[in-house]
Amino acid sequence: MNVAHFAPFADSIAGTSVTVRVNGTDTFTDFQFGDIEKDVELPAGEYLIEILPTGSETVAISGTVMLEGGIQYTLAAIGDGSNQGLALLPLIDETQPAESGAKVRIAHLAPFAADLDATKVDICTDDNAIVLPAVPYGAFTNPYLNLPAGDYDLKIALADSNCETVALDLPSVRLTNGEIVDLFAIGIPGGPIEFTVASITGFSLTPMDNLIHNSSFEEGESRWQFYTDSTGTFTIDAPASLGNAAAAVAIDDAGHNVQLYQKGLRLESNTYYQLQFDAMSNNGQDMRVFIHKHDAPYTNYGLRVALVDLTTEYQTYTWTFKTKRFDGTVDDGRLRFWLAPFAKAGDSYMIDNVILTKVDGATAAALSGRSTLPQGTVIVSDDESGLLAGGSVAEGNAPALDNQTFLPMILQ
Repeated sequence: MNVAHFAPFADSIAGTSVTVRVNGTDTFTDFQFGDIEKDVELPAGEYLIEILPTGSETVAISGTVMLEGGIQYTLAAIGDGSNQGLALLPLIDETQPAESGAKVRIAHLAPFAADLDATKVDICTDDNAIVLPAVPYGAFTNPYLNLPAGDYDLKIALADSNCETVALDLPSVRLTNGEIVDLFAIGIPGGPIEFTVASITGFSLTPMDNLIHNSSFEEGESRWQFYTDSTGTFTIDAPASLGNAAAAVAIDDAGHNVQLYQKGLRLESNTYYQLQFDAMSNNGQDMRVFIHKHDAPYTNYGLRVALVDLTTEYQTYTWTFKTKRFDGTVDDGRLRFWLAPFAKAGDSYMIDNVILTKVDGATAAALSGRSTLPQGTVIVSDDESGLLAGGSVAEGNAPALDNQTFLPMILQ
C-alpha cells in the first residue's frame, strides 16, 4: 500500500505535520503535506487508520479500510478542513500494463472551494483542447486513461473558461508503452500551500523542457501548420519513430514555398539551444531547417541549416546553435521545416519527435565536437552559401492574404 498526505489544512507545510496511526500503533511520524510512503507491506485484513496533528492526541481523520491480498492500494489524506472536510481516500492501483500505450490516473484533490461546482476544472492540452471536462474535487479517472505513447503538454484550467483561466500549467510529460502513471492535483491555487501536481508512480518529463508543443504529434496536427504555394497535404500517419503518430507531408505538385512549421517559440537571447528531430523521406529527398522571427522581417534567430540529408529510413538529426539578432526574450520564434526546392510531385516526408531545448555552453561545445551524441545521430551542415535567398513565406492561418517576400539571409 502507498500512503500519501495530500491534505493542505494549515498555513504552512510544517503546520500540516501529522502522525499516522495504524491499529493503535504510531506508524509514520512528522508526516507532512506532500509526503508519500511507498510500498508499505501489510497483510490482508481490516485496519483502523487514525491521523493526528503532531503533538496532539486529538484524532483529525479516522477510517477503517479493508485490504485484500494481491491488490495494490493507495490511501491518501485529503481535504483542508474548511472548504472540504478532512477524509481518507482509498484507491485501488492499476498494476497490469496496457498492451500498447500508457495507463494514466488523474485525480483532482485540490480543495479550493466549498461548493463542489466551484471546484470543477478542465484538463486541457496546451492549445486549449479539453481532454477531461468539468472534473470536480475528489474525482479521479476510473478506469485509468489509456493514452498512446508520446509527449503530452497539459494544463489545468477553471471549468467553462475555454481553457483560458489557467490554474496550473503542467510540464510536458513523456509517456512510454507499458507505463503506468498517476497525477494528483493537490494544494490550493493562491493559498499558502501552493497548487501543484504530485505523483506516486513518478513520471518522465519531456527531455530538458522541450519548447516544442505536441512534439511527437500524438495530439494530431495541434500547434503545427502546413503551407504550400502549390498543392500538397499535411496529415498524421505512421510509421512513427516515437509513439504511434508522426507528421506526414505529401507533395502533389512542387512549389517554391513548401513548409511545415510551428510558431510562438519562446527564446532567450545569446543562449545555446539544441534542436533534434527524427525524419525520413520516401525517395531520400532532402530539406532545410530554420528558426526565425515568425512575422516580417523574418529575422533569423540563429539556426539556418542549408541541407538535412534525409534517407528512406528514420534517422535522428541534431543541431546546436546560439540565438542572435535580438535582445532579452522573444515569443515569436518559428521553427520551419523547408521542403522547397527539394520536394517534387509524388514525394513524401515523415517528421517525428521534435525537441528544442536549452543547453549550457559546455554541453553545446561537446555536441559540436560530436563527443556526446547518441549513436545514429547525424550532424547536418550549415553551408550559408547554399541558403535560399528568394521565395515567399506565409502566415499559415491566412496564407492567401499574407504572402511576404522571404529574404532573411539577404536582410541579415
